[in-house]
Amino acid sequence: MTAGKNIGIKSIEKSTRPVLYKSMLLKRLNKIWQLTRDRIRRNFGVMLFDYQVEDAICPATDLKHVVFIRWDAKWGDAIISSLMISPLRNAYPEIKITIVSSPTLSDYFKNYLKVDKVIEVSSNPTYRQLNTLAQQLDSVDLLIHFNRHMKMKDLFLLYKVQAKQVAGLDDKIGRVNLKLGKLTQDLHFSQKFVYLLDCLGIKVDAAEYHVPISDEATIKAEKFLATKVNDPLLVINSYGGDKSRRLNNANTKK
Repeated sequence: MTAGKNIGIKSIEKSTRPVLYKSMLLKRLNKIWQLTRDRIRRNFGVMLFDYQVEDAICPATDLKHVVFIRWDAKWGDAIISSLMISPLRNAYPEIKITIVSSPTLSDYFKNYLKVDKVIEVSSNPTYRQLNTLAQQLDSVDLLIHFNRHMKMKDLFLLYKVQAKQVAGLDDKIGRVNLKLGKLTQDLHFSQKFVYLLDCLGIKVDAAEYHVPISDEATIKAEKFLATKVNDPLLVINSYGGDKSRRLNNANTKK
């Protein structure tokens, strides 16, 4: 009986191999196509919207309006970038701070950080929306966009905003004149913001994040944990910023 079951299992595994192989091949081809498409679009973006500007002078002075681009809908990166807000306020009490955010994160920026304005855009805005966004921003002294590999729409936005200084991690872009990619490549993401503060002439002894804390959620968690005092507890976070780093429902249950 056991031998028969083993033979049946092996037959099923053998029959499913071509399907799995085909699925993996299609995913790989789709990934290659997406990378090729993005590379072509970026090259067009560079030709149409990018141009070389003089490097920014460090430390920067007289900052009146700073804009953070945070439309990527990533909680971790948003919380880390929050460590710049208080130091900027302390150095420039009259400074205007604007956050460009996805709807997912706008509540965090509006209610937990001392910023002047939050502008919502989708994580994949149209060119018309980006043009409208640029008009809403008015004059910008420093635009912070920590995308490691800027795409065509990123370049279009930089072209439209015409910020005096642009801080970014993509050193190949001429419009980025505070080039932090190579200078901070070995630093943790949070330290990249600390490095930028240093470039702005703002010293920080201990960088502090602004973590959103909900009283309702805290009470709910405490009540649940109270019922598990004597039980072993394993917590699994199946969520990831993109599909390649998250578990679907079926795999989470396994």
